[in-house]
Amino acid sequence: MLNILLIFIIGAIYGVLSAMYDLPLWGLYVIVGIWGTITIGNVVYTLYKSQNLAKIRKLITKYKKDPVYKYMLLHEQNAPTYEKIAVLEQVLAKYKQPKYQATYGVHLALAKDDFEEAKHYIRPLIGTDLGDYTNDVIHIISGDSYTQKRTYKKQWMNDSVKAHLAFMQKDLHQFDEYVQKSLANTGGVQYFGNYYSFQQMREKLA
Repeated sequence: MLNILLIFIIGAIYGVLSAMYDLPLWGLYVIVGIWGTITIGNVVYTLYKSQNLAKIRKLITKYKKDPVYKYMLLHEQNAPTYEKIAVLEQVLAKYKQPKYQATYGVHLALAKDDFEEAKHYIRPLIGTDLGDYTNDVIHIISGDSYTQKRTYKKQWMNDSVKAHLAFMQKDLHQFDEYVQKSLANTGGVQYFGNYYSFQQMREKLA
């Protein structure tokens, strides 16, 4: 709504200037186009690159009617499990794409402390970096013997696995070291989600 209002304001101002100085109509299109590009670019940067938690939270809050974003806010707040489960079920009901079903299915299963169900959900993504990483983390936190020496394309995943191993070994020093390394290589909503996951894990170690 605010964006539409701004477009009308820009149009009105340009209309006045056009009448006064005989400016071409295409000039308005250029101004609106530049403004739109900057606005969209800012949203994309916030979603994928920013490490400003307040800025990311503000954008997520704007779209909180979507259950995916609502879950992110509940995760940040460490909301009661039953609230998370209810929203995750909404995500699975709304988004039928395999990636959503696998990823949020894992979140749902882990919210219920059901590691076998989590392994079942992630199975369709095995063979991809995301699927293998998630599967490895599930095995680590479930207490399974972890012997994989996999290297992921995204460095944050490699450091995150090491952070999870340190967590299970109750090694606070190693945990903090790899958390910082992992977070340094993430941005946007990934950074937001990982930051609060690690924060809640650290509280259990303190």
